[in-house]
Amino acid sequence: MKGRTHDARRRLDYTGIDRMRPHPVPPRSHPMRIRMETPTTEPPVKVAALCGSLRPGSYTAQALRIALQGARERGAEASFIDLRDYRLPVHPGDKAIAATDPEGQRLRAAVRATDGLILGTPEYHGSFSGVLKNALDYLAFEELEGKMIGLVGVSGGAMGAFGGLGGLRHIGRALHAWVVPEQAAIPEAWKVFDSEGRLKDPRLAERVAGVGREVARSPGITSAVSRWNSCTPGKRPPGTLAQRRGGHPLVGWPEIEY
Repeated sequence: MKGRTHDARRRLDYTGIDRMRPHPVPPRSHPMRIRMETPTTEPPVKVAALCGSLRPGSYTAQALRIALQGARERGAEASFIDLRDYRLPVHPGDKAIAATDPEGQRLRAAVRATDGLILGTPEYHGSFSGVLKNALDYLAFEELEGKMIGLVGVSGGAMGAFGGLGGLRHIGRALHAWVVPEQAAIPEAWKVFDSEGRLKDPRLAERVAGVGREVARSPGITSAVSRWNSCTPGKRPPGTLAQRRGGHPLVGWPEIEY
Protein backbone atom coordinates (compact mmCIF):
# COMPACT_ATOMS: atom_id res chain seq x y z
CA MET A 1 0.00 0.00 0.00
CA LYS A 2 3.07 2.28 0.11
CA GLY A 3 2.83 5.31 -2.16
CA ARG A 4 -0.99 5.17 -2.45
CA THR A 5 -3.14 8.13 -1.45
CA HIS A 6 -5.44 8.19 1.55
CA ASP A 7 -8.50 7.87 -0.73
CA ALA A 8 -7.03 4.82 -2.43
CA ARG A 9 -6.34 3.18 0.92
CA ARG A 10 -9.91 3.88 1.97
CA ARG A 11 -11.26 2.36 -1.21
CA LEU A 12 -9.23 -0.86 -1.06
CA ASP A 13 -9.71 -3.54 1.55
CA TYR A 14 -7.10 -6.08 2.56
CA THR A 15 -7.88 -8.21 -0.47
CA GLY A 16 -7.26 -5.37 -2.87
CA ILE A 17 -10.90 -5.24 -4.00
CA ASP A 18 -12.29 -1.78 -4.61
CA ARG A 19 -15.35 -1.56 -2.33
CA MET A 20 -16.27 1.94 -3.51
CA ARG A 21 -16.87 0.90 -7.10
CA PRO A 22 -19.92 -1.25 -7.85
CA HIS A 23 -19.14 -4.62 -9.35
CA PRO A 24 -21.52 -6.19 -11.85
CA VAL A 25 -23.04 -9.50 -10.76
CA PRO A 26 -22.52 -12.14 -13.43
CA PRO A 27 -25.73 -13.70 -14.64
CA ARG A 28 -26.51 -17.19 -13.31
CA SER A 29 -26.53 -19.71 -16.08
CA HIS A 30 -28.61 -22.04 -13.90
CA PRO A 31 -30.66 -19.93 -11.51
CA MET A 32 -31.67 -21.66 -8.30
CA ARG A 33 -35.38 -22.04 -7.84
CA ILE A 34 -36.90 -22.87 -4.49
CA ARG A 35 -40.40 -24.29 -4.50
CA MET A 36 -42.06 -24.78 -1.14
CA GLU A 37 -44.62 -27.53 -0.96
CA THR A 38 -48.05 -26.06 -0.39
CA PRO A 39 -49.16 -26.93 3.16
CA THR A 40 -51.99 -29.40 3.09
CA THR A 41 -54.12 -31.06 5.73
CA GLU A 42 -52.60 -34.49 6.13
CA PRO A 43 -54.83 -37.42 7.12
CA PRO A 44 -54.19 -38.89 10.56
CA VAL A 45 -51.40 -41.41 10.86
CA LYS A 46 -52.78 -44.95 11.10
CA VAL A 47 -51.12 -47.16 13.71
CA ALA A 48 -52.09 -50.79 14.38
CA ALA A 49 -50.96 -53.26 17.02
CA LEU A 50 -50.32 -56.87 15.98
CA CYS A 51 -50.67 -59.17 18.97
CA GLY A 52 -48.55 -62.32 19.04
CA SER A 53 -50.52 -64.05 21.79
CA LEU A 54 -53.72 -66.08 21.50
CA ARG A 55 -54.29 -66.52 25.24
CA PRO A 56 -57.51 -65.01 26.65
CA GLY A 57 -56.60 -62.16 28.99
CA SER A 58 -53.16 -61.94 27.40
CA TYR A 59 -50.69 -59.60 29.07
CA THR A 60 -49.31 -58.88 25.61
CA ALA A 61 -52.69 -57.59 24.48
CA GLN A 62 -53.00 -55.42 27.59
CA ALA A 63 -49.56 -53.92 26.98
CA LEU A 64 -50.36 -53.22 23.33
CA ARG A 65 -53.51 -51.33 24.26
CA ILE A 66 -51.41 -49.06 26.46
CA ALA A 67 -49.02 -48.50 23.53
CA LEU A 68 -51.97 -47.69 21.25
CA GLN A 69 -53.17 -45.11 23.75
CA GLY A 70 -49.78 -43.43 23.42
CA ALA A 71 -50.25 -43.36 19.64
CA ARG A 72 -53.68 -41.76 20.09
CA GLU A 73 -52.07 -39.04 22.20
CA ARG A 74 -50.10 -38.13 19.07
CA GLY A 75 -53.30 -37.86 17.06
CA ALA A 76 -53.03 -41.24 15.35
CA GLU A 77 -55.88 -43.54 14.40
CA ALA A 78 -55.26 -46.72 16.39
CA SER A 79 -56.51 -50.24 15.73
CA PHE A 80 -55.86 -53.71 17.13
CA ILE A 81 -55.10 -56.73 14.93
CA ASP A 82 -56.04 -59.81 16.95
CA LEU A 83 -54.67 -62.99 15.39
CA ARG A 84 -57.48 -64.93 17.10
CA ASP A 85 -59.73 -63.39 14.46
CA TYR A 86 -57.66 -64.99 11.68
CA ARG A 87 -57.54 -68.68 10.84
CA LEU A 88 -54.04 -68.57 9.44
CA PRO A 89 -52.67 -71.99 8.50
CA VAL A 90 -49.00 -72.73 9.03
CA HIS A 91 -47.14 -70.96 6.25
CA PRO A 92 -46.58 -73.52 3.47
CA GLY A 93 -43.14 -72.17 2.56
CA ASP A 94 -44.31 -71.41 -0.98
CA LYS A 95 -45.04 -67.75 -1.60
CA ALA A 96 -47.37 -68.47 -4.51
CA ILE A 97 -49.47 -70.87 -2.43
CA ALA A 98 -49.51 -68.54 0.58
CA ALA A 99 -50.67 -65.66 -1.62
CA THR A 100 -53.90 -67.52 -2.41
CA ASP A 101 -54.90 -68.08 1.21
CA PRO A 102 -57.90 -65.82 1.99
CA GLU A 103 -56.92 -65.29 5.63
CA GLY A 104 -53.40 -64.35 4.61
CA GLN A 105 -54.82 -61.91 2.08
CA ARG A 106 -56.99 -60.35 4.77
CA LEU A 107 -54.03 -59.96 7.12
CA ARG A 108 -51.86 -58.40 4.41
CA ALA A 109 -54.60 -55.92 3.54
CA ALA A 110 -54.97 -54.92 7.21
CA VAL A 111 -51.24 -54.28 7.56
CA ARG A 112 -50.95 -52.43 4.24
CA ALA A 113 -53.64 -50.00 5.41
CA THR A 114 -51.42 -48.77 8.26
CA ASP A 115 -48.56 -46.27 8.43
CA GLY A 116 -47.11 -47.76 11.60
CA LEU A 117 -47.20 -51.14 13.31
CA ILE A 118 -46.59 -52.11 16.92
CA LEU A 119 -45.55 -55.74 17.30
CA GLY A 120 -46.29 -57.36 20.64
CA THR A 121 -45.07 -60.76 21.78
CA PRO A 122 -44.69 -62.92 24.85
CA GLU A 123 -41.23 -64.37 25.47
CA TYR A 124 -41.21 -68.10 24.68
CA HIS A 125 -37.94 -69.98 25.17
CA GLY A 126 -35.88 -66.85 24.70
CA SER A 127 -37.63 -65.74 21.50
CA PHE A 128 -40.93 -64.37 20.21
CA SER A 129 -44.05 -66.47 19.78
CA GLY A 130 -44.59 -68.96 16.98
CA VAL A 131 -47.99 -67.51 16.10
CA LEU A 132 -46.42 -64.09 15.50
CA LYS A 133 -43.64 -65.61 13.40
CA ASN A 134 -46.23 -67.42 11.30
CA ALA A 135 -48.15 -64.18 10.77
CA LEU A 136 -44.98 -62.30 9.81
CA ASP A 137 -44.16 -65.04 7.29
CA TYR A 138 -47.35 -64.07 5.44
CA LEU A 139 -46.10 -60.48 5.18
CA ALA A 140 -43.40 -59.23 2.82
CA PHE A 141 -41.75 -56.07 1.51
CA GLU A 142 -45.07 -54.90 0.03
CA GLU A 143 -46.53 -54.69 3.55
CA LEU A 144 -43.55 -53.68 5.69
CA GLU A 145 -41.03 -51.76 3.58
CA GLY A 146 -40.76 -48.19 4.82
CA LYS A 147 -43.25 -48.76 7.64
CA MET A 148 -42.67 -47.46 11.17
CA ILE A 149 -42.49 -50.38 13.64
CA GLY A 150 -42.44 -50.38 17.45
CA LEU A 151 -41.77 -53.35 19.70
CA VAL A 152 -43.40 -54.47 22.97
CA GLY A 153 -42.60 -57.72 24.76
CA VAL A 154 -43.74 -59.37 27.99
CA SER A 155 -42.28 -62.26 29.94
CA GLY A 156 -42.98 -64.21 33.09
CA GLY A 157 -39.35 -64.05 34.19
CA ALA A 158 -37.37 -61.21 35.67
CA MET A 159 -35.12 -60.73 32.61
CA GLY A 160 -37.80 -59.29 30.34
CA ALA A 161 -38.44 -60.11 26.69
CA PHE A 162 -35.18 -58.88 25.20
CA GLY A 163 -34.56 -62.10 23.27
CA GLY A 164 -37.86 -61.88 21.44
CA LEU A 165 -37.56 -58.15 20.82
CA GLY A 166 -34.10 -58.59 19.34
CA GLY A 167 -35.43 -61.16 16.89
CA LEU A 168 -38.31 -58.90 15.85
CA ARG A 169 -35.93 -55.99 15.35
CA HIS A 170 -33.84 -58.14 13.01
CA ILE A 171 -36.93 -59.11 11.00
CA GLY A 172 -37.96 -55.47 10.68
CA ARG A 173 -34.55 -54.48 9.34
CA ALA A 174 -34.54 -57.43 6.93
CA LEU A 175 -37.82 -56.22 5.43
CA HIS A 176 -36.62 -52.58 5.20
CA ALA A 177 -38.97 -51.33 7.91
CA TRP A 178 -38.10 -48.40 10.18
CA VAL A 179 -37.83 -50.02 13.61
CA VAL A 180 -37.94 -47.19 16.15
CA PRO A 181 -35.23 -47.16 18.85
CA GLU A 182 -37.78 -47.06 21.67
CA GLN A 183 -38.95 -50.47 22.86
CA ALA A 184 -40.62 -51.84 26.00
CA ALA A 185 -39.79 -55.13 27.74
CA ILE A 186 -42.12 -56.00 30.63
CA PRO A 187 -40.69 -58.53 33.11
CA GLU A 188 -42.78 -60.66 35.50
CA ALA A 189 -45.96 -59.70 33.67
CA TRP A 190 -48.10 -61.79 36.01
CA LYS A 191 -47.68 -59.25 38.84
CA VAL A 192 -47.29 -55.84 37.14
CA PHE A 193 -50.86 -55.45 35.77
CA ASP A 194 -53.92 -54.61 37.83
CA SER A 195 -57.37 -56.09 37.34
CA GLU A 196 -58.25 -53.36 34.81
CA GLY A 197 -55.29 -54.15 32.54
CA ARG A 198 -53.26 -51.13 33.65
CA LEU A 199 -49.60 -51.26 34.62
CA LYS A 200 -49.05 -50.59 38.31
CA ASP A 201 -45.69 -48.90 37.77
CA PRO A 202 -46.28 -45.48 36.16
CA ARG A 203 -42.72 -45.37 34.81
CA LEU A 204 -43.21 -48.68 33.03
CA ALA A 205 -46.60 -47.55 31.73
CA GLU A 206 -44.98 -44.40 30.36
CA ARG A 207 -42.32 -46.45 28.61
CA VAL A 208 -44.91 -48.68 26.94
CA ALA A 209 -47.03 -45.69 25.88
CA GLY A 210 -43.84 -44.06 24.60
CA VAL A 211 -43.48 -46.83 22.02
CA GLY A 212 -46.84 -45.87 20.53
CA ARG A 213 -45.96 -42.19 20.58
CA GLU A 214 -42.64 -42.92 18.90
CA VAL A 215 -44.33 -44.82 16.07
CA ALA A 216 -46.84 -42.02 15.52
CA ARG A 217 -44.55 -39.04 16.09
CA SER A 218 -43.11 -38.75 12.58
CA PRO A 219 -46.06 -37.66 10.42
CA GLY A 220 -43.72 -36.39 7.69
CA ILE A 221 -42.13 -39.79 7.20
CA THR A 222 -45.30 -41.79 7.62
CA SER A 223 -47.34 -39.55 5.32
CA ALA A 224 -44.57 -39.89 2.75
CA VAL A 225 -44.85 -43.65 3.15
CA SER A 226 -48.60 -43.45 2.65
CA ARG A 227 -48.20 -41.39 -0.51
CA TRP A 228 -45.56 -43.81 -1.76
CA ASN A 229 -47.75 -46.85 -1.10
CA SER A 230 -50.74 -45.19 -2.77
CA CYS A 231 -48.81 -44.66 -6.01
CA THR A 232 -49.19 -47.18 -8.76
CA PRO A 233 -45.91 -49.07 -9.35
CA GLY A 234 -45.42 -47.46 -12.75
CA LYS A 235 -45.56 -43.94 -11.27
CA ARG A 236 -43.28 -44.49 -8.27
CA PRO A 237 -39.83 -42.88 -8.34
CA PRO A 238 -37.03 -45.30 -9.20
CA GLY A 239 -35.55 -47.41 -6.40
CA THR A 240 -37.17 -48.78 -3.29
CA LEU A 241 -38.36 -46.50 -0.53
CA ALA A 242 -35.52 -47.71 1.68
CA GLN A 243 -33.02 -46.76 -1.03
CA ARG A 244 -34.50 -43.25 -1.25
CA ARG A 245 -34.22 -42.34 2.43
CA GLY A 246 -32.43 -39.13 1.48
CA GLY A 247 -35.24 -38.04 -0.81
CA HIS A 248 -38.44 -38.37 1.21
CA PRO A 249 -40.94 -35.64 0.30
CA LEU A 250 -41.30 -34.54 3.92
CA VAL A 251 -44.15 -32.08 4.42
CA GLY A 252 -42.97 -28.49 4.73
CA TRP A 253 -39.44 -29.13 3.49
CA PRO A 254 -38.32 -26.97 0.55
CA GLU A 255 -37.77 -28.69 -2.73
CA ILE A 256 -34.65 -27.15 -4.28
CA GLU A 257 -33.93 -27.30 -7.98
CA TYR A 258 -30.65 -26.18 -9.55
